[in-house]
Amino acid sequence: MNEAQLRNQFRGDLSKLMEDIIRFIECGIINPYSKDSANTLHEHDTRILFFDRLLTSLGWRLGAYGNVQEEARIKADTTRFMDYVGINQETKTPLMIFEAKAWDVPFVSARNPEDRAKDEDLIVMAIRHILNDKPENESPVSKQWHGFLKQVMDYVRTMKTINEHDTPCAVLSSGQWTVVFTNPVLTFF
Repeated sequence: MNEAQLRNQFRGDLSKLMEDIIRFIECGIINPYSKDSANTLHEHDTRILFFDRLLTSLGWRLGAYGNVQEEARIKADTTRFMDYVGINQETKTPLMIFEAKAWDVPFVSARNPEDRAKDEDLIVMAIRHILNDKPENESPVSKQWHGFLKQVMDYVRTMKTINEHDTPCAVLSSGQWTVVFTNPVLTFF
């Protein structure tokens, strides 16, 4: 298949994936035991119903013989689990860290509602804030987003400092929004 055909196939796969996820949410069968959040996709649901298929559409292979490790263990001060790590199967080096969030998690927002900065500027300001070891309660972004960025930063830094791997790409996504760090080592150090 040539590049144009691959792009068209991906567009079709993504369109079908979005149709399926919307239909699934509208059916109200996600969480039948919860009256208040029956149509809410939690992170686990989002991973199974959306991200697993998205990664497969992008050419990644999940499972025992795949090139994506799910819940990849990373040890630093504590043991944590990264949602997805795309790896080079020959060298076992990371190619991508993918941090999934629940479908309805909102995109980045300013802590101060009067702040009119662009989304990408907010993310940059928040990363600088974290890099300068400033307190979370003074972050330019919401507490939730401060935590998300710190989480990705910690994964990238641990891969570099403990495992001596420069991860070339890190992704943070809910499925409705996606942030791609194309040089996470440079971004987070």
